[in-house]
Amino acid sequence: MGALGGRVRLRRLSAEDRDEFIALAEASIGFHHPWVWAPTTPEGFAQYLARFDQVTAVGFVVCLYPTRQIVGFVSISRIERASYEKGVLGYGAFVPHQGRGYMTEGVRLAVRYGFEQLRLHRLEADIQPGNGASLRLAA
Repeated sequence: MGALGGRVRLRRLSAEDRDEFIALAEASIGFHHPWVWAPTTPEGFAQYLARFDQVTAVGFVVCLYPTRQIVGFVSISRIERASYEKGVLGYGAFVPHQGRGYMTEGVRLAVRYGFEQLRLHRLEADIQPGNGASLRLAA
């Protein structure tokens, strides 16, 4: 699965992303704190990846196109079916790619995927009220 935007591509997170993802997460700890957690160890990454069972949760990386360099991550989790047909959207940019609009494009692709591919009726943004950058992106 890969959704292409103007500058970024959204693709499913995979085990092959581990080293790059961990390095970016480590470099972004100060930027993410206290709002976002991203795995910074191989064990943490394995646990994070295992959460995405493609039924109750899907995880993506946002990559520059065409270089494939990871700039952030997006997930749709807590997917409920039956009467709700909803999911919870979470996301985070990696340093040094924040503030360039890449995640706005990546989140749009994830929202489109949630509604068109997963056939969800609702997506809720998982944002802490003090996280101004995340609130601006969702707006």
